[in-house]
Amino acid sequence: MAVLSSFPPELERLLEKDPYLTPFEQDFQRRYGVFHRILKKIEENEEDLNKFTKSYQTFGINRLIDGGLYCKEWAPGAEAVFLTGDFNNWNPFSHPYKKMDFGKWELFIPPGPDGFRPVSHGSKLKLVIRTKTGEILYRISPWARYVVREGTNVNYDWIHWEPSTPYKWKHPIPKKPKSVRIYESHVGIASPEGKIASYKNFTYNVLPKIKDLGK
Repeated sequence: MAVLSSFPPELERLLEKDPYLTPFEQDFQRRYGVFHRILKKIEENEEDLNKFTKSYQTFGINRLIDGGLYCKEWAPGAEAVFLTGDFNNWNPFSHPYKKMDFGKWELFIPPGPDGFRPVSHGSKLKLVIRTKTGEILYRISPWARYVVREGTNVNYDWIHWEPSTPYKWKHPIPKKPKSVRIYESHVGIASPEGKIASYKNFTYNVLPKIKDLGK
């Protein structure tokens, strides 16, 4: 694990290239300090940032080798967590999660008779959350792989997605870039002036800077 300085790297170089940012130097330091503290907590509790970003591999619902299911959620404010759905005739409390450290909850569902899946592909699910005040809430897991809104319904349904034949990727995974890539840029606010910026401003003043930073 690399040692990360609590001071923003190359901040002086940034301010030299863009003096307009100089009045906000303390804000850069404060916000980077917050980032540094959170990153340190992630590395202490989740080994490293890379593993933390792949939480979908352990959170939500994942199949075990024996055919059972491992269910894991993060609900630090919950008093109790349960799983309900078509698989248990919507019994809200028959499948309770076990409380773990750091707000995590886990549940093991053994395989069905003769190794059958305990939760069928395409069936509906919901998390049942009991709050500290005793209120019962029905929620969709943040790690649900598939949700759908039927007809004119306002709410979405969590659908357990586990087809008998998994999808096969048709193309290779893109290679990891050597440097940071800008993934979002807004034309309208890409100006220090208090107005909606134009496409001409974006073309002549912003795109060249993005290109230069990408070298």
